[in-house]
Amino acid sequence: MKDFDVTVKLRNNHLVERREKLGLSAPQLAKAVGISYGRYNDYEYLRCTPMSRFRPGEVKESAQLLCDFFGVLPDELWPEQVLKVRCSVLRRKLDYDQMALMASDDMRARRLLPDAAVEELEAARAVQKAVASISSSRSKKVIEDRFGIKDRQGKTREEVSEDMGVSTERIRQREAKGLRMLRHSSRSNPLRDFEY
Repeated sequence: MKDFDVTVKLRNNHLVERREKLGLSAPQLAKAVGISYGRYNDYEYLRCTPMSRFRPGEVKESAQLLCDFFGVLPDELWPEQVLKVRCSVLRRKLDYDQMALMASDDMRARRLLPDAAVEELEAARAVQKAVASISSSRSKKVIEDRFGIKDRQGKTREEVSEDMGVSTERIRQREAKGLRMLRHSSRSNPLRDFEY
C-alpha cells in the first residue's frame, strides 16, 4: 500500500475573517496598518507569537497596531487556544493504516498516531518531573493523588483527605500550595512546550 504525504497548514481565522470582511488582501491590510507584509503574514499563518519576548504579558508593537486598527483587544485576535499553537505547518509521512486512523471518528484510535503518542509521553514525563521537584512532600503527595500524576486516576479532595487522615480543607490548602510551587518559572517553563 502507498504512503501518504500529509501537509496541514494553519491560519488564524480570527484575523483572516476580519481582513476578508474589509475586502482587503494581506499586503493591503499590512500597508493600511503600517506593518510589514512579512510580519502580518507571520501572524496570519501562526508562524510567530504576538506576545513580546522581552516584556512578558505584553504584545509586540506590530500586534498592537493590528488590534488598534480593528479596535479590539489582543485576546480577540489571538485567543488562548491560538496562542498555544506551536508551528504553522505540519508535514508527516503516514502509512495507509495511520491515514485510516486520522479519517476515523474514534478519538482514542487517533491518539495512537506516532507523533501524538510520543508527545503525550514527553508531556507526562515533564509533568512528573515538575511535580517531583516540589519541596513539600505533603503538597507533592496531594498533587499526585488529586491529578493522577502517577496512576492517571485522579481523586477527589474527600478521597485524598480520607487517605491522608486530614480534613478536606487541609487538602485544599496543600493543593493550593503545590499548584503555587508548580507555577514558579523553574517548573512551569519546561511545561509550556506541551500546552494545547
